[in-house]
Amino acid sequence: MSLQVTLRSAKNREVMAHAAENRAKAWEFRKMGASYEAIGKKLGVSHEAVRRYIQQSLDRLKADELKDAAEWRRLELARLDDLLIALPPRALRGELAVVDRVLRIQERRARLLGLDAPSKVALTDPSGEKAALSDAEVEAEILRLVGEVRAPEAPSKGPETTGCAPQEERPCPPKEGNPNG
Repeated sequence: MSLQVTLRSAKNREVMAHAAENRAKAWEFRKMGASYEAIGKKLGVSHEAVRRYIQQSLDRLKADELKDAAEWRRLELARLDDLLIALPPRALRGELAVVDRVLRIQERRARLLGLDAPSKVALTDPSGEKAALSDAEVEAEILRLVGEVRAPEAPSKGPETTGCAPQEERPCPPKEGNPNG
């Protein structure tokens, strides 16, 4: 290995160590609410470099979370597997409660592994019972309600029959043939 390669490697390690230190400081400043520009001034780097540091920190956090989630999933699956080892002989003897438990464990494993297809959702009334209206009935009810909203109200007997809405601030226009309104 030549002296140049050795020096270049040492320089690269030094640059990488400095960038890692800046990244850690930038992350701490950002958590305290500092702007990219302010962090850049404190560290002597551009705000774009700070943006990269923060993005790298976020990427590492995301990767750590994914690893943690994968580890948790492996642990849960191992626990479920341990439970399943003891139950099949009793389930095969016909113990219905054990059969139900085995099925529940298998359902949990399938959910953890994402094996189940999404569930269909049915329309229900407020009590949770299946909706009593068919699709055609729902459509007819919607059309009826839209018709009510669009249909003008029949005028009532009394002062509102002038056609002026009481909430309007402008005066009612005078009636034809009556200049005083």
